[in-house]
Amino acid sequence: LLDYKAAYGHICEQDMQKALAYELQAVTLCDENTNPHLAANICANAGGLYHAMGGIMKAKDFMEKAYKILTENRLQYTSDSIAQICNFANLAANLGEPEKALQALEKCAENVIENGGVQAELLWNIGLIYLQMNDNANAEKKLKQALTIYTEIYEDEPELIEQKISELKDAVSAYGINLQNFISGN
Repeated sequence: LLDYKAAYGHICEQDMQKALAYELQAVTLCDENTNPHLAANICANAGGLYHAMGGIMKAKDFMEKAYKILTENRLQYTSDSIAQICNFANLAANLGEPEKALQALEKCAENVIENGGVQAELLWNIGLIYLQMNDNANAEKKLKQALTIYTEIYEDEPELIEQKISELKDAVSAYGINLQNFISGN
């Protein structure tokens, strides 16, 4: 119930402080041994709220705890868990821990439906992290894989493919890389 009150406070009332208070209360009440999926979700939500409010280190603590609960209980490949892991990986990469981010994302990418939208998004994020690390060979490989999947699943929606190519153009231009390296063959 506290998790729902937190969502309501955050989304409907636009009160992140109130939402965080509910999530923190829920963290203390939810037993991760009895309901690890809920415990991980609550921790991830608290981490997300801290992140949105600028409490980066507290966000990291809660997101790492959520990730630990998910992996220890082999729950990291459910739809909502993948979103939590992507948020954790994004934060880790931004805090200068790209290897930690890649490890989490690559493990997820190996365990989702092949050639689906979730795998494409994971590969896309992996590629962008490699790009940030100046590992252009791995970045190019992962981003090409993602674009290939996007091309297949958005076959009837060329505007969505163009949107992804535009996003890629913006990303690679920041690193002085030629976009043609990434889109050849797609």
